[in-house]
Amino acid sequence: MILLAYLITGILGVTFLYHRITFYWLPDYYIHKLSNSPHYENPHAVRCLERLTALPAIGGVTANRQTRFRLANAYRLTRRYDDAAALYTSLLSHPSNSTFRTIVHSRLAECLEGTKNLEGAAANRAQASELWPGAQLTAKGCMELGTCQ
Repeated sequence: MILLAYLITGILGVTFLYHRITFYWLPDYYIHKLSNSPHYENPHAVRCLERLTALPAIGGVTANRQTRFRLANAYRLTRRYDDAAALYTSLLSHPSNSTFRTIVHSRLAECLEGTKNLEGAAANRAQASELWPGAQLTAKGCMELGTCQ
């Protein structure tokens, strides 16, 4: 009976550790590597983030939401605006709190401006302002506040 308890505890511990490493520590590490690269040119870090988003998560799609958000940021920083916009749009399709949705709408607007879709950018900025009045977040404003990820 004690052996079974140790086995179950071990399985749960390994599962928790896998989830913590895969969806928290490694994405942070690769985003750090990307942001410290000159001109955000680190294709290895982006590829690793892409691989991490493809891994199975315990809680399904919503469990690796933060990893997909970081990958979208990596795409945005490397000026892959179409890929970033697709990921940000997919993040909006899942339920989340209004602060997260505001940030996603703001960053999606930046990506749409990068692809010259000014109407879509304006619509997303308006949605961000609706969710959080006064939330005209831009990359520069985010850096000034010190809240960028």
